[in-house]
Amino acid sequence: MAPNWRKEYSRYQIIFAKVLEVYRKRPDVKTFLELLLTLSTVAIFTVFALKPTVITIIQLLKDIKTKETVIVQMDTKIKALASAQNLFSQEARRIVYVTKSVPEKALPENLVRELEGLAQKNAVTLNSVSINELTLLGVSTEKVNPKEQIFLQGASGLAFTANTNADFTVLLPFLKDLEKFLRPVVLDSFSIATGVNQETKTINMSISGKVPYLSK
Repeated sequence: MAPNWRKEYSRYQIIFAKVLEVYRKRPDVKTFLELLLTLSTVAIFTVFALKPTVITIIQLLKDIKTKETVIVQMDTKIKALASAQNLFSQEARRIVYVTKSVPEKALPENLVRELEGLAQKNAVTLNSVSINELTLLGVSTEKVNPKEQIFLQGASGLAFTANTNADFTVLLPFLKDLEKFLRPVVLDSFSIATGVNQETKTINMSISGKVPYLSK
């Protein structure tokens, strides 16, 4: 094993010696080898020097692409918000009617005023308006049977009873206006009886019903 190793070593030593002799005797080979070694050294150091810069550039390109995607999404959302704002502006009046028709609170005083205005408009005498038991402050403990729920989930009913009397000819327009009431009315009971008012026959009418409001 040792003789083979020495033999190979001697052979390579001779080859290197001949290359070195050529290198010393031929200036063109010497210049070529020096140039080759210089270019190799420059290339190696250039690769190691540029590697962090290349990695940084690649990462920046990825970040730019991600941000461009985010910008496109933001533009889409901005356009959607602008469209929603335009739609809201167009429907602002109707939205006011919606909030008035189903208010966030029971507002029984508003209901009484609206009934008084309706009666005055149709020349109907509003004798009395009564409101059923209602929780104005705090959380209501009343539980409604799902089978008796007449309004959508999240809404409660403000129960009232109104007693009126008037000539028959004006009661019908009064009832029609009640159907067009800003706050939708669900009638529970309706009764009519004849009466005499200053020697004039009138109709006494009693109405019981509910109007919705949002319950929290």
